Amino acid sequence: MDYRERVEGKVGVLFQIADQFLAGQIPPENAAALISNEMANIRPGQLESLKAKLGERLKDARSKSESEKLFELFRNHLSPPYHKLAEGHP
Repeated sequence: MDYRERVEGKVGVLFQIADQFLAGQIPPENAAALISNEMANIRPGQLESLKAKLGERLKDARSKSESEKLFELFRNHLSPPYHKLAEGHP
């Protein structure tokens, strides 16, 4: 498996979990736990791909509720922009 396939595979798994959550197939707590488990060993390239895909999905969301649910699912795993970090943050 090459690098691109590994990146696409990881991002695919993350959004498969998100889609199951949005479809009501898994409860929010389970979805959050599964996402956290997958994010525990994410690589920088995979994270960048995740951010790009999440941005696309948020723009293409069918409703504001869907975009809010997606954001809530991933928000603890995304770093805020530097200008929003607390003063003295490394």
